[in-house]
Amino acid sequence: MKKAVLFLSAVVLGINIFANNPSALPECADTYYPEKIKVLMQSHENFYTGRDLSGKVKITFTLNDDNTFKVLDVDSENIYLENHALQSLNNYKIDNQCLDNGKVYSITVDFIYVI
Repeated sequence: MKKAVLFLSAVVLGINIFANNPSALPECADTYYPEKIKVLMQSHENFYTGRDLSGKVKITFTLNDDNTFKVLDVDSENIYLENHALQSLNNYKIDNQCLDNGKVYSITVDFIYVI
């Protein structure tokens, strides 16, 4: 009985961990979203004057029912780039081409900040 409970717990935990892993963007969004995100970040006011915002940034996000970005995590070696990505994208309403609202996605963008 103890083994059955332990096995069932491991299965449930494994399913839960697997279900929370972010998805890669579907093929229909492969080029649209990275470019759209770069444009949004470029057009957003830079609060870090004099700081280099260039680099790779991994953004984990979902789209709410009204197609607004909900940024769940931002990861980059450049802390200024992380903060800029969060400020630029969080709560921004986007034209949803083919993403499922509520599903978690992860995207890496190579961002070059042009002054």
